[in-house]
Amino acid sequence: AALAGMLVQLSEESPMADPADALAEKVEEISGLISRLEPTLVEQLFARLARSVLALDSQRRQQLLRDTVLPGLLEGRADGRLLRHFPDLELADSLSLLLDLQVAAPEMLRTAFERLDLPSERQARMKPIIDERVAARRRETRATDDLRPGAIDGLADGGIRVEGTGK
Repeated sequence: AALAGMLVQLSEESPMADPADALAEKVEEISGLISRLEPTLVEQLFARLARSVLALDSQRRQQLLRDTVLPGLLEGRADGRLLRHFPDLELADSLSLLLDLQVAAPEMLRTAFERLDLPSERQARMKPIIDERVAARRRETRATDDLRPGAIDGLADGGIRVEGTGK
């Protein structure tokens, strides 16, 4: 948060009273700086940045994840790398925010998960959690759908399922 405050002061933006605001505003720039450092320091500093992001209040953290970090992960930017340092459940919750976006399909969550390039042991631990989140979202979506006969239900495992009434 201190580095974020310094970046704000160096920029032409007006100073922010709350260090959390500065962190939320500058996480992309901070991540870019970290990624250019000596490789032995990079993971340590991303871990510290991840702890700072996790310390933000829930609403601010979710907004930061939706607006900056998750798109960064999908686009291959450095700021997405900080997610590697989230604990398993927080990582699953964060990735699940992709499902809240109207354009995001469960496949996008899996793509984001793969881009984290986690060690195979952690992938094995995380996969059931991610699968459960996707299944829960599908159940939740189906429970709220009020499809009419013949309506398209959407994508299911790469295909479109069409339900219609026979004559």
